[in-house]
Amino acid sequence: MKQCVRKVGDLCRAACCCSKASCCQHRRSQRYDTLGSGGCHGVRTTSSDWSEGATNGTHYWYEYEGSAMCNLTTPDKDCGSAGYRRIKLKCAACRMVLHEECQENLSVKCRSTFRDANFKKESWTHHHWMLQRKTYTTKCRECNKSLPRGATWGSGKNSKAFIAVTCSWCKDSYHPSCFKLSLIEDHCSLGDFEQIIIPPYWIVFGSKARSGGSRKGQGRRKISYSTRPSSSKRSSRSKRLSEHEREEFKRPFHIKVPSSVQHSKTPVLVFVNPKSGGNQGAYLIQAFQWYLNPRQVFDITEGGPSLALSLYQNVVNLRILVCGGDGTVGWVLSEIDKLNYLHCPPVAILPLGTGNDLARVLNWGPGYAGEPLDKLLYHVTDGVIQSLDRWQIDVEEIEEEGDSSTSPNKTEETPETDIPVKDLPINIMNNYFSIGLDAYIQYQFHTGREAKPEKFNSRAYNKFVYFKGGIVDTFEQKYKDVSKFIELVCDGKDYTDKIREKKIHVILFLNIKSYGAGTNPWGSHSSSTRVQSMDDGYIEVLGLFGAAQMAALQVGDTGFRIAQCKKATIYTRKAVHCQVDGEPLYLAPSILRISRRNQSLMIMKGKTIRHTTNHDITASDMCRFAALFCQILFGNFMFLILQSKTMNQKIDLAVRLFQAV
Repeated sequence: MKQCVRKVGDLCRAACCCSKASCCQHRRSQRYDTLGSGGCHGVRTTSSDWSEGATNGTHYWYEYEGSAMCNLTTPDKDCGSAGYRRIKLKCAACRMVLHEECQENLSVKCRSTFRDANFKKESWTHHHWMLQRKTYTTKCRECNKSLPRGATWGSGKNSKAFIAVTCSWCKDSYHPSCFKLSLIEDHCSLGDFEQIIIPPYWIVFGSKARSGGSRKGQGRRKISYSTRPSSSKRSSRSKRLSEHEREEFKRPFHIKVPSSVQHSKTPVLVFVNPKSGGNQGAYLIQAFQWYLNPRQVFDITEGGPSLALSLYQNVVNLRILVCGGDGTVGWVLSEIDKLNYLHCPPVAILPLGTGNDLARVLNWGPGYAGEPLDKLLYHVTDGVIQSLDRWQIDVEEIEEEGDSSTSPNKTEETPETDIPVKDLPINIMNNYFSIGLDAYIQYQFHTGREAKPEKFNSRAYNKFVYFKGGIVDTFEQKYKDVSKFIELVCDGKDYTDKIREKKIHVILFLNIKSYGAGTNPWGSHSSSTRVQSMDDGYIEVLGLFGAAQMAALQVGDTGFRIAQCKKATIYTRKAVHCQVDGEPLYLAPSILRISRRNQSLMIMKGKTIRHTTNHDITASDMCRFAALFCQILFGNFMFLILQSKTMNQKIDLAVRLFQAV
């Protein structure tokens, strides 16, 4: 048995490195023979290299703190870097584990993620077999018997034994004794995610990818200079090329989809924002690189989404999964607009932000809580397509009226760096746009997060900061007079007197049915209003009366309805705080014009109904009950604080509220 394991291990290592069955490109290119800084060992990163110096077979290393043993340790030989304090690395794409000091001795390459244009074109994917001490399936594909969950830990040789031979593409596993050498030559089916994974032979590297055709034909074109147009014609043709087309011609990577399979697949691009929410992005990048081709998973903070969207622009049936907050989703939708897609890809959301209002109305939930990612990928491909109105906000600067010291946010503690800006950082609204108190609280939150980002590492703490801002404003009420220097016109009708009569603290323009982390301030449908919808071309305008009502929204309260309109104009005579989809700013006196820009396609997650008995209470149910109880408690305390007549009573109630929380 030990000899069998040893024999299979040697063969698998050879197959992963340079055998023609594992990846024929490896044996044909001298570039893959020297691994240096771009091969098996080198820079510790989980991002793909899209430059001209990209190397196939590169591992996606990240620091690993688990108990798995170094892959260079065998039952007969230690790796030489044993020790609990040694730094271990793990590859996100093939799940290999080794010590940092062992990289120089590593000859096993990671799975091939693209093909070279100079090699023979292939229409299949090769298996990438790896010896593993942990299994990712329950049964052996050959004998159909159960696989052990992990190696036997201890001091003997069994603790160092490999328990399975696994393909990092299709995830098929075999007992080492059941593994047959003929499997090395087989074509990989890509497993359960065959319809989602972008095969490596679609992603072409090299000059041939740009021009197409055979190398022989390329040579004839280079020699036959007499057939080329004159220099004046070439210059006029180059002027007609758009900047996007010129950039596309210069790219070293291109996508070539075989016509026979382009309509049978539903490939998914994944964008992850590691800074959103509770910093769960790093784990998601590593997990998706294991399930999919690592070259269809992108860290959106490294260069933005434009490179990936332009690279996969011509892929049919493409779908996009955005892992981040509402701001990240808006960023991706704006980049899709710039590229002028012939068929815009629909976008799904894995919520990582704090509010996640757009994810809530599309049934993706209030936040990611560790659900299985394989099921989530199926929801992306099987979800229902839903249109979403997107609104343009144009800003025109005007002169400030009166004394600037009377602005609602001006206090003795106002920092000198808090200077009003003349334009919006994002001029497209997907969820909502607001002026007043809520934008001021959001602005304070963003300022604190930029100053000390290490403190804002969980959704619970982020929500507590918002809660604290509402408590402070209950006493200060900085935006109680905001309606005095704001004018509102909706579809040509002036609503200025209406908002001043009600002394509104917040003016809210709502495109979806969720605001402020799941509340519905517009409320249910009535006979005097239209049915609220995200794709009807109308925007809901309403007002809120301060922090107390913002807290009451959490327990079902609604705002003051002003109008439903197709266009709106707002005149701000003084500098005010605004927010666009959760992105706050301090805006100088301006005229803001809101009108519908276009529609984007979103993916709505299908609802599943779970029938439970009265005794079937899960942990998630308990969390929802606890959250509802806290919301009711908070709303009651805020009501009592407002009803208190003296400042001492208000302070005493506020202290009790903090103690209760």
